[in-house]
Amino acid sequence: MDLEHFKVLVNRGFSASQICDEIGFFSLQELFDEVENLKNDGIYYFPYYGNNGEIYYSKNKVNYDDPIRLDPILTPKSTKFSFIAMGDEHTGSIYSDVRRYDVLKDKIIEDDIHYIFNTGDCVDGPARDARDSSKRLYNGEDQIKEYIVYYPLMNGLITINSSGNHDLETENFAGVSFIKILRSKRHDIKVYSSGCGVIKIADFTILLCHDASDSRIKERIRNDEDMMVLSSHTHESKTKTYFNGKNICIRHQLPAFSKIAERYGYASGFNKYDIYFENGKATAIHWINYIFDSNNRLINTSENHDNLTIGSDFSRKRK
Repeated sequence: MDLEHFKVLVNRGFSASQICDEIGFFSLQELFDEVENLKNDGIYYFPYYGNNGEIYYSKNKVNYDDPIRLDPILTPKSTKFSFIAMGDEHTGSIYSDVRRYDVLKDKIIEDDIHYIFNTGDCVDGPARDARDSSKRLYNGEDQIKEYIVYYPLMNGLITINSSGNHDLETENFAGVSFIKILRSKRHDIKVYSSGCGVIKIADFTILLCHDASDSRIKERIRNDEDMMVLSSHTHESKTKTYFNGKNICIRHQLPAFSKIAERYGYASGFNKYDIYFENGKATAIHWINYIFDSNNRLINTSENHDNLTIGSDFSRKRK
């Protein structure tokens, strides 16, 4: 890579996709690898993100656990912010199916999605013992490699990720750090290392976490009850909306993306969200629950709408 040309493009505010076009890289992955190679010469660039899923680079060091701040998008019909929320892919398990990522990509393109909020357990982690028959890939490094290859890498798509307990176990037991490898190989994925992270969209705050029953995360929720909480971990989809005396509170436990959900008698899938804004203030949330059928086709099981304006009929089911 022509380093001087790269520096000029970064200073001019070119996105990663634009830099690829200018320099002649065939893929974002090629650019990510080249930026990582610069570190061998003591040259560091850190990714940061735009509202439409753009990746930019800066010489300023990034604290990976800082909240990410985004703005709603003005469309001809409304001002909103859309995203897909998912978790529990368990790559390397016999219950993971990489073909589902192709279905996810089609939905991303169809709905013009620029952000995925991922609640973790992306990989399955180490075997519990030699008789662990739930593994397809026993080596933690192999699981991570498969995840990096198959997890959607698309222009204009960013993932915000909170680490799950299975992700963290790859370092504790397998000697490889999922978080470190992900940060070096996939600049399109912002991964929190503390098990949770904050996303601020205008005045609206989302706490992204894996296990909402973890005592440290429960304490954070108590300290800021108004946050929308997205979690997973149990592989069962649950939603709760309530009024705390001041504001509407939303708690969503996501379904597992992998077939591990079916092991426990639950449906697997993901949710798609639209948060609507007026004058920079969140006024409503519309979400759809999609589940996979036995042929990995998506089924829209329900659509729901929460009004965030106090005094309104704040929750109603569309389907």
